[in-house]
Amino acid sequence: MSKSLRKDGFSGYILVLFIAIGLFALLQEKNPGVKSITADEAAQLMHRDTAVVFLDVRTVNKWNSSTGHLNNAILIPFQDLRDQINRLNTFRDRRIIVYCRSGNRSGKAARLLLDSGFNAVNLAGGIRMWNARQYPVLQEKVQ
Repeated sequence: MSKSLRKDGFSGYILVLFIAIGLFALLQEKNPGVKSITADEAAQLMHRDTAVVFLDVRTVNKWNSSTGHLNNAILIPFQDLRDQINRLNTFRDRRIIVYCRSGNRSGKAARLLLDSGFNAVNLAGGIRMWNARQYPVLQEKVQ
């Protein structure tokens, strides 16, 4: 009897473990349905597709920091995006690559843009990955 209890108890633990792993995986997908592209893919698009738009959703201080920003990027901080989304209306028919420092806020911003009818993707790893790949950035400051 004690062997069957141990065996059944072990099976229960395995089931709970699989459920926990599944829930953890679901929670890791913070922005379901948002596509991400790598820094390498974004750099290729920057050079071959002049219609692509880069949207920086970091703060002005981060834009002005040593990490720089991408050429021709539009700055709309994430906390202002909902109120300023109309600034992007002229880009509705273009792909918008959204980036932040690490890819977290930009994933949320891309979700907001998708829900508003834009063609948006998230830059995986954000400007940190862009910098790590040593792609060019600008150091122009804004107020």
